[in-house]
Amino acid sequence: MMVERNDNPWGREIIITRTGRGQGRILKINKGEKVKVPAEDARRILFLNKGMVDIEVTTIREVSHKKLTAGGAFSFDYGAEGKISALTDSEVIEFSYRR
Repeated sequence: MMVERNDNPWGREIIITRTGRGQGRILKINKGEKVKVPAEDARRILFLNKGMVDIEVTTIREVSHKKLTAGGAFSFDYGAEGKISALTDSEVIEFSYRR
């Protein structure tokens, strides 16, 4: 697979691997921008390589927030949705996989 680069209004997405069950990508999010995380039958594991972000997670039961700084990690469980808001220019490494 070739690396795929996509420019977006919020920054850039670089897909580094893709299989039938998941993908790995780097999200370069500009300060003040947000990236939506749709509800899917997938688990997403995030590692914040650079910067600082606020992660909003919405489940059937609640809405919660988690701030991450460089070196921090977070996981969206199956079916959860939310937003990643960049408090500074940030770089998120994400791996997602389906059941």
